[in-house]
Amino acid sequence: MAAQVRPQLRELTEPGVADIVVVTVGRNGAIGRTRTGEFFAVPALAVAVHQVPGAGSAFSTALIHALSQGAAAEQAAAFACRAGSLWCSRTPHGPLSTLAGAAAQQVTRLPGRPRSDS
Repeated sequence: MAAQVRPQLRELTEPGVADIVVVTVGRNGAIGRTRTGEFFAVPALAVAVHQVPGAGSAFSTALIHALSQGAAAEQAAAFACRAGSLWCSRTPHGPLSTLAGAAAQQVTRLPGRPRSDS
């Protein structure tokens, strides 16, 4: 899949178009490219999927948040994949599953950032 979209990612990250382009690929995570030419692929969490609508919104919101906090593109995409996976693991209008509850600890902060509770 990554090889198939590399030309489009390259085209979209040409000067004047975008600094970063990330494409989600469902349970396979996300792939992207930066303007500097860095390609990356990050995995999604392996979760039992209970809902899909809203996963893209969770992913996009987490990606924007991570980038606004100074995360590198690949780190931000990994953070966003975890958020999207956690969303999918929720039963609609229900609590996070046990797996998602444990994984939620990974999403509450970006790697390398101090914890707010320490």
